[in-house]
Amino acid sequence: SYSFCTLLVGMHRGGRGTTVFKLWIVLLFVSLTTLWAFGLTAKRRAGDTIGRKDDMRPKKTKRNVKKAVSSHANQGGNDENKGLSVIEGLLASETDKATWGKEVPEDWQEVKSNTGCDIFTVPFDPEKDKRCISYMSDLDNWEKVKPLPQAFDMRTIKFKVTFKEDRLHAIVKVPQRSFPVEGISEVGAYHGDRVMEVNRVPPTGWVPVPVKVFMDSVAEHGKKMSLVQQFAKEASAGSFIEWVTKDFSQFARERSLVHDGKVHVSVQLFVADVRRLLDSALAIPYKAHNGSWSRWLDPRHPYPPNIKTSIYHISELVTYDYVMGNSDRSPNKNNFVVGACKGKCTKKLDTPRHPGWPSFVHLDNGMCFYTPQRNPINGKEWEMCIFQARLVAKLRELQTTFTKSMTRAMPSEAFAALGKNKIHLCEKRIAEVLRKVDKCLDNYDEEIVLP
Repeated sequence: SYSFCTLLVGMHRGGRGTTVFKLWIVLLFVSLTTLWAFGLTAKRRAGDTIGRKDDMRPKKTKRNVKKAVSSHANQGGNDENKGLSVIEGLLASETDKATWGKEVPEDWQEVKSNTGCDIFTVPFDPEKDKRCISYMSDLDNWEKVKPLPQAFDMRTIKFKVTFKEDRLHAIVKVPQRSFPVEGISEVGAYHGDRVMEVNRVPPTGWVPVPVKVFMDSVAEHGKKMSLVQQFAKEASAGSFIEWVTKDFSQFARERSLVHDGKVHVSVQLFVADVRRLLDSALAIPYKAHNGSWSRWLDPRHPYPPNIKTSIYHISELVTYDYVMGNSDRSPNKNNFVVGACKGKCTKKLDTPRHPGWPSFVHLDNGMCFYTPQRNPINGKEWEMCIFQARLVAKLRELQTTFTKSMTRAMPSEAFAALGKNKIHLCEKRIAEVLRKVDKCLDNYDEEIVLP
């Protein structure tokens, strides 16, 4: 408008109209170009949301981040589920109640009363862990030890303990040549879970057990157990007994892990009604050996509404795994659910079914405390920007205190076996996660990043 008025004045005075006209044309071109660029930027920003207009909320400033984290931390699925985490709230409000398990029979309540171990309640109650771990750690309570068979996706040496309360069991992991820190990693993963207040790893103890207990069990049951040929060749073992002898018993002595005939092992509570995520009613679409599932943690790629609960679970598990340095997980591997059986659920179990709504349990954490690989947080193909507010809030508290918290939480002999450096690396990865979250908050609304 200013340029147009100048043109009119110039034309009226004569002599300068042509020059002013040219300037006006240039200014008009620049103005139109600026408006076009602004519109294109707005369109791109709209495309960076989850793809629906009702989710294109105005972005908040950084000073509101802390407030946003706090406001989302206590949300459940609906008003009836306040106090639950977002994940548990969704499980309580959105899963089919027809698939929920019935109340635990009274005779099974006696197992809990006698031992302190609750195999039906997930997430776990940290205040009740101590008594259960104490029971599992007392060898006088052990009735029977049996080696578990090897499989292509189960190549570690494991044993199943049956206690004198014979409806209660535990899984034992020992140090072995191929996986020297398998057992202590399970113990560290349990304590890391409790420090981060995720509470989805079963109670796990670090227990000195005579090597003879395990080798006697292998001698009794090992002749009936076969080996995966690929692993047998790698271990130069011709039988199950020879494999365990070489990879566990001889290795433990070579590494001076045996003291007074005993070796420390992890002992983890065996939980009722566990199944793989992809074999449950909470399964997500998945292609084998394909990382495309990670795209659903990227807000630019909307996920099917019916898998929202599982996506939130995976975002929590991915964050936990990144901090703990675990790369041995995907929707198809080491990803477990309690309850949520498919179909008519007629398969007979050794225990009653999980009561109430289904939940998620974090098992097989023996590959923690390595460098996380193939994790969506540091992935390059997709940009993970969906996290769990409650966990992020806790990580903000722990970003400079995680190592100290783990020092206080872990038994001294377990902390020494794992090593302070491995735990301090977890603290560094917490800082990496928080930088990632803050970067996401620069690009997306907090309600998308921290549901």
